[in-house]
Amino acid sequence: MSFQLTKLAGALLMPLPLILGLLILGLVLLYLNRARRLSLVALTSGTLLLLLLSVPLLPRQAATAIENDYPRLWMPPDASWVVVLGAGSRPDPSLSPVSRLSTNSLHRLAEGVRLYRQLPAATLIVTGGVPDVTEHTLTTADDLATVAASWGVPPEAILRAREPVNTEAEADAVARWVKPGELMILVTSALHMRRAVALFDEKGLAVVPAPTQGLVSDGVVGNQIPRSGNISLMERSLKEIIGLWWARLRGEAGAPRETE
Repeated sequence: MSFQLTKLAGALLMPLPLILGLLILGLVLLYLNRARRLSLVALTSGTLLLLLLSVPLLPRQAATAIENDYPRLWMPPDASWVVVLGAGSRPDPSLSPVSRLSTNSLHRLAEGVRLYRQLPAATLIVTGGVPDVTEHTLTTADDLATVAASWGVPPEAILRAREPVNTEAEADAVARWVKPGELMILVTSALHMRRAVALFDEKGLAVVPAPTQGLVSDGVVGNQIPRSGNISLMERSLKEIIGLWWARLRGEAGAPRETE
């Protein structure tokens, strides 16, 4: 239940529910012919917020500030572990494992396998579960492991963390295998890397960040007009900021690293 409540609370803190709430409040007050000034304030605020977040300036700045924390890892150090954090999958047995994985999961796995191939003596850990997981549950970790094996990673070199439903739980699961001081490469999306590193650092793990799938690219003609994708980018950035703040408030995330 706490998992669902956390997800719900996080969703309500995102921009779109706030914008819709302001617009609906303004319309209700307007139609009821009450508090006309308040209705205009609500409608104006919701409209301006929608405009501000649907154009790329603020969302791109927020995402870039997070994604630029760590550079791409082209040549990995001599690490014993490569850890790929899952990003969801569709539990539909009628689909193939690669079709079940989300785009984010596929990007992360592709980067993890690329790095693993340069470290054939390493072990690949893949993560991602669901609440109340059982032996027969189809999880993100299962799909990641199956696809990794089809891409040439020996099945005996793959460990699955099938229980974690969030990054904090993933760090706990990985810490059961990886001992403090053992070098591990952490693969996740660039936007998620800051929070993931902080959570894994708190476990005393020797993390080498390997970010992938940067969401902010050079602008092109037409990208300056309002788009729904910019609101989504802002929501993802806020999710990482709020998630890291909440983890540090509970003492589950380490202090910020010194980055260049």
